[in-house]
Amino acid sequence: AFAALAAQDVAGAAHAALIKAQLGDQLIGHIARDATEIQAREKPAKPQQPVVPPPPRKRGRPHKSDVCPPPVLTRIQRQLQGMSLNAMLADLPRACDVGSKTNSKGFKSSWIGYKLHLDVADGQIPISAVVTSASVHDSQVAIPLATLTAARVTSLYDLMDAAYCSP
Repeated sequence: AFAALAAQDVAGAAHAALIKAQLGDQLIGHIARDATEIQAREKPAKPQQPVVPPPPRKRGRPHKSDVCPPPVLTRIQRQLQGMSLNAMLADLPRACDVGSKTNSKGFKSSWIGYKLHLDVADGQIPISAVVTSASVHDSQVAIPLATLTAARVTSLYDLMDAAYCSP
């Protein structure tokens, strides 16, 4: 029963309807965006090995007549090129993973599990949330979260910490 409710995203749809009904016509001063860790008691997913290794390249500088393959776009570049919200959310990994974060004292802490990314309005009202793997960088979720929040409420500006600067 719980799996069916989770697959249909009943709670997410109810939350979106509640936010639109209560805050949809109001102007929100600012949206605070941050992520927090969710520890899980499961093994992290093993990384997928490429099926076919890339062909070996010649050593040294390439000749100017050689045609280089175009560089692979990063996730943020693909998001900026006009992906839909559903495609952006589907592109984010969701498997259990190992994550690390620098705490307020400057020490690095690691955990196994997931990461919860939240957009919170004035008065600590959660507007939108996305759960990803723990290893996902915060900046890769900023564009989908901003798109999701903009569809629900009208806000003046977004506040983010230094983790949302692109690496």
